[in-house]
Amino acid sequence: MINAQQTPTDDIKNYLHVAAEEKREGRLRPAALKPTVLALYETYLDRVTDEDGPAVDLSISEFDQKELVKNARYLGLVYFKKLRIGILSSTPSKRCPYCYQVKASQVDHYLPKAQFGEYTVYSPNLVPICNICNGKKLNKFVRPGGGRRFLHPYFDRLPDGPVRYLTARVSIRQSVLINFEVVQPAQMSDELWSVHLNQFTELDLALRYTDDAIDTVNGMLLSLRHNFSIGGGAKVAEELRIEQASRTYLYGPNHWWPVTLEALAASAAFCDGGFNVLDPIRAVVV
Repeated sequence: MINAQQTPTDDIKNYLHVAAEEKREGRLRPAALKPTVLALYETYLDRVTDEDGPAVDLSISEFDQKELVKNARYLGLVYFKKLRIGILSSTPSKRCPYCYQVKASQVDHYLPKAQFGEYTVYSPNLVPICNICNGKKLNKFVRPGGGRRFLHPYFDRLPDGPVRYLTARVSIRQSVLINFEVVQPAQMSDELWSVHLNQFTELDLALRYTDDAIDTVNGMLLSLRHNFSIGGGAKVAEELRIEQASRTYLYGPNHWWPVTLEALAASAAFCDGGFNVLDPIRAVVV
């Protein structure tokens, strides 16, 4: 995961705009619910960071929740265009904060609007996401046994700098196998770690990172053979470490690509010719 920066906006003004537009069309509940909704805006941070997981506010009836959910249609209109653009541009390289693989192409409700209609147009609840992660996250927000299900891109902060929490292992069999896992660094609290691990599992990030790593390494075969021919395994490892430093500078130490390069450079079996088992047709992913 990577962090996103909130896009500045006036959330009270935005809600009043939506309520006024709804009233103009004969729908009065958003305006009537203004005191309740604005009061819940004040409790948002406490709710999304509650270790037991966010709880649905039962003071809002099922009917009113459905009325508030209808406010989502305004997010696609011109009034919210600047906010939409800001949200999709709020991470490094505009990438999805959940996987850090591909561009964030959608604006997601961190707390699902079906259960938390009060936050339908509330900017802290609107986060960037890719279509793959959104399809896996769906309307889930609390783990079956209790506790938060996903990290919040704006409010949860993973350790910065050289601290590592993503690792990879390389093994050579019929092809090159690369397995990813997350580890808990000393700088990460137990609660944050449990949410991070759950997110890594539910979004299938280990398998998704492996798919990308295998595809990319297959494309390196000619370069690997060239470096081996001029300097053996030591030259292969040296060039991998140089590329790792470049990718770490671009993406940080916990992106799947520099993590992959580090694991490959550390594998004597790979650098000493094991890469020759690479074949795009025979590549195996586990």
